[in-house]
Amino acid sequence: GELRLRGVAGRETTTVTSTGTAFLVTDAALIGLRGITLAGVPDRTSLDRLIVVQDDATLELVEAAVVDNGAGGIHLEDTSGAVLTATDSVISGHGVPPDAKTGDPAQPQAGGGIYGVGAYQITLTNTTVEGNVAQAGGGIHLTNFFAPPTVLNLDGSAVTGNTGDFFGGGVQVSNVP
Repeated sequence: GELRLRGVAGRETTTVTSTGTAFLVTDAALIGLRGITLAGVPDRTSLDRLIVVQDDATLELVEAAVVDNGAGGIHLEDTSGAVLTATDSVISGHGVPPDAKTGDPAQPQAGGGIYGVGAYQITLTNTTVEGNVAQAGGGIHLTNFFAPPTVLNLDGSAVTGNTGDFFGGGVQVSNVP
């Protein structure tokens, strides 16, 4: 299926707020957000990322903002090809709590802004990933244990002002074949 949401007045005036996962995109579905700000809960106690994309699904952001969620912004997980495209968008203000699954601060949690595990493609065009925090990969964390390969394309985009408590403040890549 396909769902497209458009904020006619633009992302500065059209905001959707969620206290958990706002969108779970799965089974080759497509979600498109244009001219919308999607805002989460900024404290680092939530366990839900704002958007989860899996199973060959696609997330398209155009002139959109995904902001201020304490458990991270966008999570891509797939064994064959989830897709994220963002154009003229902002992904900012996300934090990931110490081990969102177990609560163990010794377990590094990754990907404050974008977290990718599996096989996926990310294309950011004129998009900013900024002000995100995680123990690893504050802005973007990529890991892949499967084939086909992981792809990250940055075109006129900035990954800036992110913090990795242990490593990978901007972008961290691990286990990519």
